[in-house]
Amino acid sequence: MSPFVAISPVTFVVMLMVALFAVGQGLSYPLLASILAQQGHGEALIGLNAAMMPIGILVLGLTISPITARLGARNWAIITALMLAACMLAIGLIQNIWPWFVFRFFLGVGVASQFVIAETWILSMTPAPGRGRVVGFYNFLTSVGFGCGPLLLSVLGTGGLAPFLAAASFSILVALLVALMYKRLPRWDAHTGSSSPWSVLPLMMFLGLATVVLGGFDQVILAFFALFMQDRGLDQDQALRLLTVVLASGAAFLLFYGWLIDALPRRALWIATLGCAAGLPWLLLAVPVQSIWMWPLAAAWGCSIMPIFTLCMVELGERFAGQSLLAANGVFSLGWGLGGIVLPPIAGAQMELFGSQALIWVMSGVMAAMLCIALLRPIQKTLH
Repeated sequence: MSPFVAISPVTFVVMLMVALFAVGQGLSYPLLASILAQQGHGEALIGLNAAMMPIGILVLGLTISPITARLGARNWAIITALMLAACMLAIGLIQNIWPWFVFRFFLGVGVASQFVIAETWILSMTPAPGRGRVVGFYNFLTSVGFGCGPLLLSVLGTGGLAPFLAAASFSILVALLVALMYKRLPRWDAHTGSSSPWSVLPLMMFLGLATVVLGGFDQVILAFFALFMQDRGLDQDQALRLLTVVLASGAAFLLFYGWLIDALPRRALWIATLGCAAGLPWLLLAVPVQSIWMWPLAAAWGCSIMPIFTLCMVELGERFAGQSLLAANGVFSLGWGLGGIVLPPIAGAQMELFGSQALIWVMSGVMAAMLCIALLRPIQKTLH
């Protein structure tokens, strides 16, 4: 089986839309944190303000299916893209943290809407034999987009309206692309299949739990990994470079991992991936921090964590279709937001109580629990 697969023009445009959107969001995250810090707000208030986005993601996960059943997925994609642009411009014009709580809530709703709808379209348009490779390529493009955001911010700077205008421009461009491709994008009968996240949740408990874990890991790694490595003896620049290796290697590996999904037995892939994700953190703790082996270990760990969501997406596309697939993607959004709220405080509290090595205990322990569940879990067949 070839590691490459043809991607239809419409599917590629949807991927490009998400990549462009990811650039704007990758720019906005460090931008908002930097501005609040410059204004002199404390870390607790900044963290509370940032938590409004996961809350918005949670709310969207519960409501995306009924909203799109009434308005249509294509219309809601355009509305939320324009809403994101308006929120970014409003944040740039109103330099006050208190209105930002409302704006960032709607940013969470808009961000989750874009990803849920785009991923549902991609899964709907992709034939089963090549779904792993297509989804792997999609997640790779998204990761590249997020990575380009901070680079663009370094050029534009954090002062003035320029970065906000840039972020808004990317969202407006996404809205225009959806409008141009409107008739060629998938649509389905809103009354066929389940339209509630709760109705599909019993069919995807393992995938939902995996998304909770991944949503939490995403925030934990970004917040604490560099601090953990600094506590082990690296300086700040080295720690940040090592974090970059974790993220970049995982993103690049997605291109190959998609081929593995299409080529290998599903259970074996779950067990191997979760086993590496559970075991490699202990090597990061055991290997001397200045050892040359630290860098390939960090890369290997990134390659074991980031592809898990690709595996979840592919399995979701095998089980659901139409409005049920959209509702199931809403469960993913719900799980991602919940994990981002719950897991970072747990990891932070453990590190404060037991030292920075507790980060390894938490990350390895959670993945080991997922591995045990995967070993006991039957591989379910398609449930459209």
